[in-house]
Amino acid sequence: MTTRRFCFIAAPVAAGLLAVAALAVNRPIYRHVDGLSMAPGLLPGDRVTMQPTGMFARARQPRRLERWVLDAPESSPAVKRVVGLGAKMGGEQLSIQGGDGATVLASPRVLAQMASPVAAEKRYASDGTIDLVVQSPIYDDASFAPDERRLLLPVRDVGVAAVIRVPATATRQSPARVVIRIENRGIAWTVIGPVRLGMVAGRLDGNLVGAAWPVATEMPAHGPRTTLPPGPPSQWSINSPWPDAASEEAPSLSLRVEHAANRSASAAHALAFEETAVEELIVWRDVLYRPAANGTTHWLIGPDQIFVLGDFPSGSRDSRHWGPLDVRLLLHCLDEVIVGDHR
Repeated sequence: MTTRRFCFIAAPVAAGLLAVAALAVNRPIYRHVDGLSMAPGLLPGDRVTMQPTGMFARARQPRRLERWVLDAPESSPAVKRVVGLGAKMGGEQLSIQGGDGATVLASPRVLAQMASPVAAEKRYASDGTIDLVVQSPIYDDASFAPDERRLLLPVRDVGVAAVIRVPATATRQSPARVVIRIENRGIAWTVIGPVRLGMVAGRLDGNLVGAAWPVATEMPAHGPRTTLPPGPPSQWSINSPWPDAASEEAPSLSLRVEHAANRSASAAHALAFEETAVEELIVWRDVLYRPAANGTTHWLIGPDQIFVLGDFPSGSRDSRHWGPLDVRLLLHCLDEVIVGDHR
């Protein structure tokens, strides 16, 4: 009888302790960012919210290109991006060549965290095309680190991001057509209004990529420190191999919005339509990974190991210096960022 009474009382207590433990595990963890290794997406003073994996960290396997807080060999903790993953039963070869260190194509959502804006001059042609003129080549400079002194290198992966407001006059019978061109390759979308769209297209990791998605009218044209409009998708809607070797010269970039109702209108009327429809137009460049200081460009990632990099390679110490790391050094996956919060 005593035993039964003990079990009856202890069970709710145990359940309560489990509930408290679950709350402790699920309680958000906040940290402030130090250093520029994950710029431009994360800058010193930014407050980040992390997923509290806690004792379940080993069960939560990292995904490629996620940002994680880890116990770094030199300065703990540190924020880095998981680029390479060693398989359970074998290794993975990773190399940094031509500025590319990723083994998979970055998604629009990841690109929004990593890409940097590029200064561009907008030229409006009489046919309604907006040409974006940039310096050639495009270099991996960093406006967020004006005091840094280093040899700049040309970046090959570049593209265009835009916010387009398509009016109600774009109907099924008379739709709007948005065309973004990267060199002699174009991506076209047929759009029925009224709608406000975020768009991105470019040359990325050896591919021609593009995506378009609705953006709420009350949202800003782009998020804090990102060249992409808010809410980019997790997958590219257009993804095809870039058919030839990319030149170090800056590609020709342009955007054009056509509207069937304006085809018979004057060039000035058509141009006015383009200017009012294109809310924002930005050129972006991808991160340019650099090899290790000793010239090493290839690494073998063993079982249960990871390879991590910073988004600002010249300001980051990472697996280029440390080599592959034990996956158990990962602590928390980053969830969201509160920009500029210094509390």
